[in-house]
Amino acid sequence: MVRDGVVQTDAFKRDTRDKTIRGLKKRTKNKDPSIKHEVDLIIKNTYRTLMTRGMKGCYLYCTDAETLEYFRGCVGND
Repeated sequence: MVRDGVVQTDAFKRDTRDKTIRGLKKRTKNKDPSIKHEVDLIIKNTYRTLMTRGMKGCYLYCTDAETLEYFRGCVGND
């Protein structure tokens, strides 16, 4: 989701089969200060990769108006 022009992520809303963030629960219990930044980078990189690999295009469905406007602004009208 996007709020005030900043993309916000929530690692705890991911699919239960997602193995990209191993040890997340343990590291959050140990109060590891670097985990939030690290997880944020992993999530954003995953979506960036998926959104740029489309050979014939990519559809992005947004249920939030602010998020929709943010991504509309990111898309170049070539």
